[in-house]
Amino acid sequence: MDVGDLSRRTVATLNLPVFDGYPYIVVRLQPAFFHLTVVPSNRTLSELTELARYQAQMNDLPACLVLARDSAFYCEPGGIETRSGRVPFGGTVVHGILEPREDFPQTPELIERRHQLDAFVEGLKQKGYALGDLTKGGRKPNESEARRLAGRQPNGIPLGLSQCVRCGEWRGECVDPNPLLSGLIVRTHCVCENRNCCARCGQLLCDRKVNTNYYCEQDGKVWHVPGFCALRHRCKGGPKWQA
Repeated sequence: MDVGDLSRRTVATLNLPVFDGYPYIVVRLQPAFFHLTVVPSNRTLSELTELARYQAQMNDLPACLVLARDSAFYCEPGGIETRSGRVPFGGTVVHGILEPREDFPQTPELIERRHQLDAFVEGLKQKGYALGDLTKGGRKPNESEARRLAGRQPNGIPLGLSQCVRCGEWRGECVDPNPLLSGLIVRTHCVCENRNCCARCGQLLCDRKVNTNYYCEQDGKVWHVPGFCALRHRCKGGPKWQA
């Protein structure tokens, strides 16, 4: 038995909850942290897939259209699309925060499934919220990288980072200055690389790209921006989600 098959069998024994109010769109905010939105069941398959595709592209986050317990359509922001018999399950679930492209007609059927989603999330009895990646996506360097990236530039900036000509921030790969991360290489992004936008109003979901890092010249540290920061945006002026 290969590792992949073993993992699938192990997951199957966990009996993790799956929301059954199909169809709906799942946006993966970060590993094991999902946002669910019920969508009209009277739309054609092509219309529903386009909704999921647009959500992924605008949010710049992976999305999935769930049609049944064994039918899913996965969309990556970069355009990769996959049909699968496995749907997202488990993890932390939130809803009613990320806006879809349009305001759907409030049919009795759609309202009922929204109530079902309310009950589903409440029934999970979740406590707290999902943390971001504590390693900041870091990896161990090979010998060549360890030599090339050891130390700092004359201006004190870690080796491997270059200054963006547009915003002036530092981006690239460097050894994390945090000694607790044992010399892991992390990638940093500048504000120009943020493309996490609301599917409804088109405004940025967060002031920085989520699930990435940035280098702060003021304190000399690399900071991580967790996926849940995308939930702070409100294009209708409603109260912000509290972590």
